[in-house]
Amino acid sequence: MPTTLPQLDLTWHTHGDPAARAAFGRTLFEGLRDHGYVAVYGHGVSPQLVAAAHLAAERVFSASDADKARCAGRLLGYTPFGVERAPHSQAGDPKELWQIGQGGPYDRRNVWPACVPEARVVWTELYDVLLGTGLRLLGALAPNLGVEQDFFGSRILGGTSMLRVVHYPPVDEAAAVGAVRAPPREDIALMTLMPAARGPGLQIRMPDRTWVPVEVDRGALVVHAGDLMDHWTGGVLPATTHRVVHAPSRGTRSRYALPFFVQPRSDVVLDELPGRRSTKYPARPVTAGELLEERLAEIGLPTAMPTLPPPDPPQAQQRSAAG
Repeated sequence: MPTTLPQLDLTWHTHGDPAARAAFGRTLFEGLRDHGYVAVYGHGVSPQLVAAAHLAAERVFSASDADKARCAGRLLGYTPFGVERAPHSQAGDPKELWQIGQGGPYDRRNVWPACVPEARVVWTELYDVLLGTGLRLLGALAPNLGVEQDFFGSRILGGTSMLRVVHYPPVDEAAAVGAVRAPPREDIALMTLMPAARGPGLQIRMPDRTWVPVEVDRGALVVHAGDLMDHWTGGVLPATTHRVVHAPSRGTRSRYALPFFVQPRSDVVLDELPGRRSTKYPARPVTAGELLEERLAEIGLPTAMPTLPPPDPPQAQQRSAAG
């Protein structure tokens, strides 16, 4: 049976009075703490932009293996089938993906598909919109973690946030319903924002260890915490285990997904939240970059992009970080 996620409207935070803003932040905190996932509406990510990003993904992944291979070998750019794997697994995932990092002064990190030039334009726009949305969500969450509203934003701009464009190929007609397309794992990110995928199959593991499908309206963003948030909050906001399975309604068609990983700069130390130490993690300080490198090695991906000196953020970005 599909799970019902807590539903929030981001306009409570962006356009509400102080009581509405406080209620939004509290509901977001409780949803991530108690359920692992929330569905967010009123986020400003247009369905037309999401559809254009999916269309670009379909064109990019339809290109020849030779064209795609020219963009492989780094964290950003193309990752072929079977390279990424679940932690502690030797079997590669049956998926291919393209990863995009922060643009502007940092765009030299990125590798773009020359065969589909419009992908750069559309994916960059989606990246920027999702980053702004992530900053607003974290700004709303911060007071419930005992820190100032701009705490996360000042540590994320110029960081390692990534848009991941994923292609799960068609499943053979003989495959059993429920066959695993991506084995269980937790995201590395501080926070993950997921626009509607083209195709069902996402499931989350509940506290009783049962798996339930995640089904929300196509206009929602599915939001959850990752390893970096789990570590930073001492397990108060845990990373949620999820997987992707073959869904009968999708038949033998491809599935495309556009998860966005909000991540801080590599030099940020993950022990700065007041009163959030627990026995879940060792007391030694660890940076976001160290934890990211460790997790990337576990799943078979190249190491993280180098840290570059952050530019002075535009005023618009500063406002979005503060909500």
